[in-house]
Amino acid sequence: MSNVSIYVPLVDGSQFPIVDEGGTCKNIIHQLVSDDINPPPLRLVIEILTSSGKIVKMLIPYSTTDNAVVTIDGDGI
Repeated sequence: MSNVSIYVPLVDGSQFPIVDEGGTCKNIIHQLVSDDINPPPLRLVIEILTSSGKIVKMLIPYSTTDNAVVTIDGDGI
């Protein structure tokens, strides 16, 4: 079970879910790419460069048991 939810807030106050929290991290990656790519993925990385120059990364492992982690300039938070 993952610790990730991805959604789009809508102007009427509702949310359009992309990924609901509770599925596996592996399923999140399968929603973006098929499960038959070769070689298999290691993780999905979402990277943001902030206006202050920091690099924020969300690392979603290709795993049915591991949770996603967030780093800022390489340090886990």
